Amino acid sequence: MKKKFWLTLIIIVIIAVASAVIVAKQKPNNEDLVRWMEDTYGIQCLDYNCDTFELELTKNGKEPILMQNVHGGYSPGTFVMEVNRTYRNLEDSSYKLDIEIKGFLGEFTIEDETIKKISKK
Repeated sequence: MKKKFWLTLIIIVIIAVASAVIVAKQKPNNEDLVRWMEDTYGIQCLDYNCDTFELELTKNGKEPILMQNVHGGYSPGTFVMEVNRTYRNLEDSSYKLDIEIKGFLGEFTIEDETIKKISKK
């Protein structure tokens, strides 16, 4: 009876550890965040973690608008990535993007979002 209990316990522990490793490996990283930002907002990130980006060129020939992260945080947790950022154009304060997103299992979910003069794809 004791052998059966210990064998069952060892199998449960191995399955739990293997599941945790699989889920942790599927957590999004900075590359996934950059790709998601570019696809969602139609922007061009200028650095590895998208702290600075350009809005796509407009049809009327204006130069691209440069947006910079002026406030925010990034939490690379074990299973969930959380990002809270505030982007502004330093020359024209009417451009604004405030986002709170969570990444889990390779997918991002918008928790809160405020957009002004930025189009979403």
